[in-house]
Formats: sequence, structure tokens, C-alpha cells
Amino acid sequence: MGAYVVAAITLWAAFDDQRLLCDRPADRCRIENALSSGGPGRLAFDASELDNVEVELGRGSKNREYGMPVLVLGAERRNMRRVSPDEARHFADAVNAWIHGAEPALDVELRSTRWLLLATIIGLVCGVGLTASALRTIGRLRVEIDPDRRCLVVTRHCLAARWSEKLVPIDGATDLKIEWTRGASFWDRRGHPGETRARLLLVTRSGGRALSEVHFQGHGVHLRAERELRDLLGLESQPADLQELARRDAAAHAPTTSWFSSTRGRVAAAWIGATTGWLLGMALFGAVGLLLGVLELGDSVDGWMLAVGGGGGGLSGVIFALHLTRPREPR
Repeated sequence: MGAYVVAAITLWAAFDDQRLLCDRPADRCRIENALSSGGPGRLAFDASELDNVEVELGRGSKNREYGMPVLVLGAERRNMRRVSPDEARHFADAVNAWIHGAEPALDVELRSTRWLLLATIIGLVCGVGLTASALRTIGRLRVEIDPDRRCLVVTRHCLAARWSEKLVPIDGATDLKIEWTRGASFWDRRGHPGETRARLLLVTRSGGRALSEVHFQGHGVHLRAERELRDLLGLESQPADLQELARRDAAAHAPTTSWFSSTRGRVAAAWIGATTGWLLGMALFGAVGLLLGVLELGDSVDGWMLAVGGGGGGLSGVIFALHLTRPREPR
């Protein structure tokens, strides 16, 4: 989710150019943003109020120098878009020449940096990759018997949508087994065996037929599914020695208690949720503010912005982290 938020914000910022338009006979000037908007009181003023344009130089991230044109409107100063120093000086020279000249109209533009598109591409690539990886192992499988076609119909549902369907012939079925495995998770601590994953195998005289292409999370859910499907297919119980091997295999792959379910783990998860939520909250606050015209890219960060954007995002992150790490029975 965070990768898509970053991609959306950087794409917006890359094309949100800013223009200053003035009409001397009408004594009006206005600032237009290509994508964001604002109220008339914020972006419009009398042309006669425009006394001068100054350029403030500074250094941003990675010690990169930038220039910011500042409109001097009597006692008021309005910051424009941060751009390269050369572009800021060119903008100031054009506006100052118009102020002291006699041209009836003025139209000058500050272009956003298109290099932000690189961050957009990186965010999209990361987001698509993480989404594709997550979608491979999530979802719900529904298994039905089709007596006419003599097969099992395995339907996978994901995000409330029908994702795929697989037909598994049941002719010659002699047994049903669970194929267990372990899968690594981002949240696993060092040395953790990994989360429990499994899939059902329909054993026939010619070999095994998997009901799903990938292994899905869960321990108890696969044990219950194996018992119910065995009854539906009318398969006989396994011999005692094979049942004992199956029990040992299931016990060996039983889910272990996550460190995040402990008190220290939940505190750590809450801290991760607070910091991540703070960053995402500020990003979302900035994106909505630019969209509604409440904020501009040249605005400084005030305390109320940190309280609303960062504080709200951090609190939401803590609540979400504590919800994910709440005590519950293994699946």
C-alpha cells in the first residue's frame, strides 16, 4: 500500500506545474497549479500589490540546492514552487521586468521536476511485485464434487472475486493426504522455522493429484478439510501405521508461537505501526491537501499538520498493529 501511495504522490508532484498569470488592466493576478487547486483568496490578488519577486536559495535532501521565488505583496510574502536556482532566477527576472514595464499581461511558469517520475516507477514496480507475491498465497478454496464429470471442482476466491477454477478427476482415488511445508515471512525472527503452509493431495493408482498449485497458510484448516473431503469421497481410513505417520508429520509442522504475540513483541509491533503509520499519514495528508488546494508544495510544515497527518496516521498504525498481533487460535 505504501508503495502505491508514494507512486501516486510523486506522479502528482511531477506534473503539478505552477503558473503566475497577471492582467494589468484588470489589476488581477492569480496562481494556477496544473493539478491541485485552491480558493480564490489564496491564489488570487491585486496586480498592484505585487512589488517585487525575490529568490530564496536553500539545500534540500542529499544537499541539493534549490531556488524558491517569493512574491512580495506589501507586507505579505507568498512562496512559490521550489525549482532549480536557474529556473527560479529566470522566473523572478521575468516577473520583475513585467512589474517595471508596461506589458498588459504576464504568463510565466514554474515546471515541477520530472525526475520525480523515477520515484513513481520504482514505487509502482515495488507495489506490483509485492502485490503479485501476496496474491499467490492468499484466498479461499471451495471444493465441490461434480458427479456428472467425476471430478472435484476447486474454485479459488480472492478479494471477493472468483480467481480460478481447477478440475481434479476422482476416478481411481484411493487416499487423501496433506502435503506440509514451511514458508518464510517478513515478520519471522531469525531462526524461526517459518509459517505453516499445506495443500491437499488426492492419491490415485497412477500417482498424486494436487488440489491447488501453491501451498496456502493454515494448519487446523487443512486437517479439517482433509477429514471432511475424505468423508465426502467415501475413502476408507488409513491403516494405523500410516495414521501415526500423518499425525507426526502434522505435529512437526504445527505453527509456532510468534514472537510478536508476546508482550515485548506487541510493544515492538506497536512501535513499527506508529512510525510507519506516521510516514503514511503525512504522505496521505499531503496528497489530500494538494488535491483540495489547502496545501502547496512550497508550504512549510506546521505543528497542526504534524498533529493531523502524522498523529492520525501513527495512532491508526498502532491500532492496526495491535489488531494483527492480538491473541488468537492458530488457523
